[in-house]
Amino acid sequence: VLVYQLSPPFVGFFGIFLKYKYKIKTIFYIQDLWPESISDTNSGIGIRPVLYVLDNMMRLFYSYSDSILTQSDYMKDFIVNKYNLNPEKVFSVPTTVENIFESKELPIIQNLSFTDKNFNIVFTGNIGKAQDFDNVLKIGELLKDQGQSKIHFHIIGEGRDKNRVEKLAKSKKLDDIFSFYGKLPLSSMPSILKQSDALLITLKSSIVFEKTIPAKLQGYMTAGKPILGMCSGITKEIIEISNSGFCVSSGDYSSFVEKTQKLMNLKKSEMELLGENAKEYFDKHFAREKIYSKLIAVIND
Repeated sequence: VLVYQLSPPFVGFFGIFLKYKYKIKTIFYIQDLWPESISDTNSGIGIRPVLYVLDNMMRLFYSYSDSILTQSDYMKDFIVNKYNLNPEKVFSVPTTVENIFESKELPIIQNLSFTDKNFNIVFTGNIGKAQDFDNVLKIGELLKDQGQSKIHFHIIGEGRDKNRVEKLAKSKKLDDIFSFYGKLPLSSMPSILKQSDALLITLKSSIVFEKTIPAKLQGYMTAGKPILGMCSGITKEIIEISNSGFCVSSGDYSSFVEKTQKLMNLKKSEMELLGENAKEYFDKHFAREKIYSKLIAVIND
């Protein structure tokens, strides 16, 4: 049985139950680190007993699993060291993308405010505290103060922080360089990404985020466009190793502004090369056939 562990991770109890009821192999596929997902966003004496229980629950799940899959090497090393696991039963198997992101036939979406005179930076996905939009707006303020009127941020997605962020952008008079579109159909994403000049990924500093590959990174890489990142850990490492764009550490919005200006000043051929590097890295490390082959190999082991 393959236990696909999202948040919260209580599905692990069913994996243990099925393992012993049917005498079968159990594989635990970790998508989110617990209890770190709680401890990163909560503090205080009152939360400690909860973290203690959750930590021992995860130890139980890992100990009863025949194999454990993590979505990054960072995550693998973290749980092996923390729980003293046998590294031979822990495998790094990243997630991949929906079929549509690898399709060669894409509809052209023209309902966004893209213009050739702008440098169009696209963000897609959840808009929450984790995405650090307070610092994203600071980036917009700095760029506007420096007279970078060509830049336009296209924010696509929903989330519990979206309304606050959108209102804050208007109060800071940034609505001329920020456009918020809400949630759009998944089928439109590949075309929208390909129409951008650059793709934006931001995350706050945290144990979890530094060890987790956000799903949007793989989707971005399929578009063959440069990536601008303000994040730390494994995501920053991938952007830098793949030479697919520029990335600064989480929260370093002033350096991000410098990298954005650097990207804008590149020749067209240099920007295209960054995008090609992104696509090449995806094909080598995240393509569906490669990920499925890894997964099947673990299942058949």
